[in-house]
Amino acid sequence: MNTGIKIISFLLISSFGLVFGSIPWPHPPQDSVHPIGNSWGLFQDYGGTPYLHNGNDIMTPPLWPVTAVRYGYVKKVWTTGNPLYNGITIGDSAGSGFCSGYMYYHIDPNTITVQEGDTVYPGETIGRIVTWPVAEFHHNHFSKNRNSGVIWPSYGTFYKNPLAEFIPDNDSTVPNFLNAISGQKFAICLNNRSTYLNPDSVYGDCDLICRLEDKINHRVWKVAVYKISYSIRDTLGNYVVPLKLSFQFSESIEAYYPGQCRTVYKDDAVCNSNCDYDSLARRLYYIFTNTDGDPLIEGSDSLECWRTSLIPDGPYWIKVMAEDEFGNRVQDSMLVRVKNRPNVWRDVGVLSIVAPGGEIDSGLSFVPACTLYNYGNTTESYRVRMKVGSFYNDTARITNHSPGTKVYLIFPIGNLSVPRGIYPVTCSTELVSDTNRRNDKREGQVLVRVLDAQAGAILSPVDSLRADSLFVPKGLVRNLGNTTVNFPVSFLIQRGVDTLYQKRINITFLPESTALALFPETSFSVLGWYYTQLRTELAGDRYPGNDRISDSFRIYQPPSGVLEGKEREVISNPLKSDFSLLVLEGFNRIEIYNILGEVLYSMTLSGEKSGRIKIPRLPVGIYILNFTGGEKREERKVIIFR
Repeated sequence: MNTGIKIISFLLISSFGLVFGSIPWPHPPQDSVHPIGNSWGLFQDYGGTPYLHNGNDIMTPPLWPVTAVRYGYVKKVWTTGNPLYNGITIGDSAGSGFCSGYMYYHIDPNTITVQEGDTVYPGETIGRIVTWPVAEFHHNHFSKNRNSGVIWPSYGTFYKNPLAEFIPDNDSTVPNFLNAISGQKFAICLNNRSTYLNPDSVYGDCDLICRLEDKINHRVWKVAVYKISYSIRDTLGNYVVPLKLSFQFSESIEAYYPGQCRTVYKDDAVCNSNCDYDSLARRLYYIFTNTDGDPLIEGSDSLECWRTSLIPDGPYWIKVMAEDEFGNRVQDSMLVRVKNRPNVWRDVGVLSIVAPGGEIDSGLSFVPACTLYNYGNTTESYRVRMKVGSFYNDTARITNHSPGTKVYLIFPIGNLSVPRGIYPVTCSTELVSDTNRRNDKREGQVLVRVLDAQAGAILSPVDSLRADSLFVPKGLVRNLGNTTVNFPVSFLIQRGVDTLYQKRINITFLPESTALALFPETSFSVLGWYYTQLRTELAGDRYPGNDRISDSFRIYQPPSGVLEGKEREVISNPLKSDFSLLVLEGFNRIEIYNILGEVLYSMTLSGEKSGRIKIPRLPVGIYILNFTGGEKREERKVIIFR
């Protein structure tokens, strides 16, 4: 053989831009699509026992070249003595272990150019297609197999569908649904039987059947649909069968084993699957409920079905989706009614709790509501109960609820004047003689929020500050609620009745957190006492009594001539309104001022010895105590808090 030619062919194939796991077509031109006459998994019946087709019949003219799709080793040259049934398998290993290989079948034995054990290169011509006795059906039965041995003793397992590996693939034909039975999109029969059911009266374990057809690059030959899935839901959109894979013709097919065929295709007097050389007579009926949800086709899958006894009677939508190997997709659906129960079936249930739910602020009123469904077949009137925690328990009544319908129900107004927290919510129907209690009750919960912001403490300014010294007003603010909030916080500074400083900032708080509020810096030069206030401004605050806190500070100037000096702290003393003072020795006069500088109380003591004096009751507020005695002077600040 001409090695140079093989290398050139390999380079040409590489120029197609193939990726790992992809192959060119096994006939020239290898970079163009070819029609498929019979596909992997297609129903086959030529007068004997039906079986699944275990390859892809690639249609060609007679004696058309067969070209290798990949580098490999000839594992077997199949010769049967019948000129129609001969072929070649080229594997990916020369050894004796298990390996995969591509089988090219229906090759004219007089044109085969390779021998067992030969090395083959991509694009190499290995033979020519035999002339088939059926007009226009000359083809290469192309499959992906797996076996062991330096020379394979048999075809091995037909273990993968190579159709999805072909590059290019520009299949533009979308699969097509046909009525399975006259006037019915899908057919319904009892599981593994030919007892067909009316769509308006479905019961027991059922097989569901659809009729589909597809074509791959050919105008005539109908082939199997590559992938089928289905789902079933009630008329409210609740799935009783979530989307489930029925079949995907990508995995192994047991050669000529009828069990796989009976699992996939319905073939009886009503749904009579047929597929031979008559292109117009091809009919394919798929039992799409015969699946455990994986792509492997097994005989045990035929035991699968739609078990309608596990769901309430009523209407259901069956939807089927079909898809080819290129991704072209189509879907169709049909409404059926399940009727397993006696003539009179009483069954109502709660579909959902509409309110209360989520988050609600404490102190607000709420309107409980729910949706209900009549799963039975009689019109019903009944009572429904709603409970929220231990603080709400009330009922509302439904009258003339028609079967198969949903209704919306509102309950009497409730009030959430309760502490913050999570409270259970239950809603239940109270239909006498309800035959299905499983759907009578729904449970949920509601988070009762409390909006509560607290001004915690003024951190600056406090006590004494030197005149004209800059300072940053700041304070602690707390979110005592159980929800994240954003709100303004303000800081106020007054002297007498004059407001000298007022700033506002916004702060975001997580639930039950504390934040430091920092305001723009400032300074004051006028000596004396100043009033401060930190205030939270949360809209809807449930406890406004803790929104503000007050304090005071003094601006002072060191004595003239003193360049450096230690600031004397004026200590805050929180006191009750009734208190007494212990006057130390050396002081003989006491004065009490409010923050406006007004004298509220004064007293001169006889002598200079220490002693305790009783102070008259003062209102809640901030006061300055001034002690004097000769040259000595002391000040103290007190806060009367109750």
